[in-house]
Amino acid sequence: MSRIRERTTAARLAIPLVLLAMRQSLAGGPSVDVSRFVNPAFRAQEKKVIGFAWASPSPSVLRDRMKELETAAPYLDGIVFKLPETPLGEWPPWRPAFDNRRWTESDVGLPVLCQVKWGRFRHNFIALGPGSSYDHAEAGWFDDEAWSVIVENAGLLSRAILESGARGVFFDTEKYSGLWHYWHRESLRASPPRKICLYPGFTFGQVEKKVRQRGREFLAALQSHKPDVVVFATFLTSACGKEPDSVETSDFPLLRAFTAGMLDAAGPRATLVDGLENTYWTPNSQGYLWWHEQLKDQTVKVVPDDVREKWRSQCSTGMAVFYDAVAKGLYTEKLAVGEDYRTRWLEHNAYHAVLTNDEWTWVYFEKTSPWKPEDVGPGFLSALARGIDKAKGHAPLGFDMTARTLDLTEPSRYYEDAAVRLRSPLSGEVFRRGQTITVQAEPTGESAIQSLRVFVDSRPVASLSAAPWRVGLTNCSTGPHTVRAEATVEGNRMCSYAAPVIIWLRP
Repeated sequence: MSRIRERTTAARLAIPLVLLAMRQSLAGGPSVDVSRFVNPAFRAQEKKVIGFAWASPSPSVLRDRMKELETAAPYLDGIVFKLPETPLGEWPPWRPAFDNRRWTESDVGLPVLCQVKWGRFRHNFIALGPGSSYDHAEAGWFDDEAWSVIVENAGLLSRAILESGARGVFFDTEKYSGLWHYWHRESLRASPPRKICLYPGFTFGQVEKKVRQRGREFLAALQSHKPDVVVFATFLTSACGKEPDSVETSDFPLLRAFTAGMLDAAGPRATLVDGLENTYWTPNSQGYLWWHEQLKDQTVKVVPDDVREKWRSQCSTGMAVFYDAVAKGLYTEKLAVGEDYRTRWLEHNAYHAVLTNDEWTWVYFEKTSPWKPEDVGPGFLSALARGIDKAKGHAPLGFDMTARTLDLTEPSRYYEDAAVRLRSPLSGEVFRRGQTITVQAEPTGESAIQSLRVFVDSRPVASLSAAPWRVGLTNCSTGPHTVRAEATVEGNRMCSYAAPVIIWLRP
């Protein structure tokens, strides 16, 4: 495994990243102040990749087999581990977050966690699941006695986070049996739809108020011993609709109120991460960019006004790579593609997930154990490592994907050139702080560009509707930046995306 890491790192370093550029902006285009769009709080100098698997290790496995885990997954910066002392690979991979049974120190692994010696894995999380005690949601949120136990458990969990050296909790919020719902979910999907309320006698607003209180209590307890706790969730507001009037019938309507409650309680050092589980199914580079934009510009509309600014500053956008779906065909059996395509697809998704997120990427293993190299497969392992290394090293991927949907019955093809490219800036160019950076796009073929959008660090900063398809970027902060362009091309109903360009600004 170390040879794979050495090869990908060597390839990354061989790419000429630094070309000193001292030039004036080309005339003829508008300029835009990038600082108005890009939040410096989420311009992490270090992107982090963690692994979450059904085969999550327990505290004793961490203590006794750390070197084995690190050797098996050299591409990870951290892992998600479970608290139940069950064998590696045995279900469940988490402890229920809202368990109303009182926990002991042994339940959260304290006697063993203090013996764990972390090595290369520096960003680790304790796994939490939605929990079986909320199958009948009509009683849970209003049960003060149960919640006094849940909050006490969360305080004990905060101690476990601190003493284990973990960053926080990885919270799998996906739950369809009532936890996050006001209306019975299946009744809404019936034909014709029917509304069966899970909380007779309570309005949606009244239930939201109570759920927000519980979110506030939960996060307050979680940060009691760990003020800089990270709550990394598979979904947060990304599963709550796109407009305020759509929340009530969205996938997880009450998750909005719980998130708002956590933001109410969050101290200045606490962070929430929306893991955007929907990026599991991303078949092309623009998919990651689209989801990032949806969360930042569309989902923000459902966040309550009184915590919206806190959401912008303390809730970051994560990205997911579903290993089994891409590499093994799990749930994507209809996609008639071979191993060569799937290895490219895995490298591609790992690259764009890391490149596009604010800070965190999570790789999800369902049927595959990442701790068994023979289960992962050397070809897929090296593809995953290459994609991650290239993105972290601010290097070009070298190809793009054309897949439009996962329901294809014919193989999609990857290609080297999009219908649009960036003539300026060049990948690897270095600018001085205060310079205006000229972005110049052009078509690669005969089709004319009809409109163009420019993105910096996954945020849309400019929209152009006429040639010369040029804009100047001002007020970029120091460090690396990713510049991308999305063009609507004549004769093409789909948007075309130019290959990302990495630039550097120095003081």
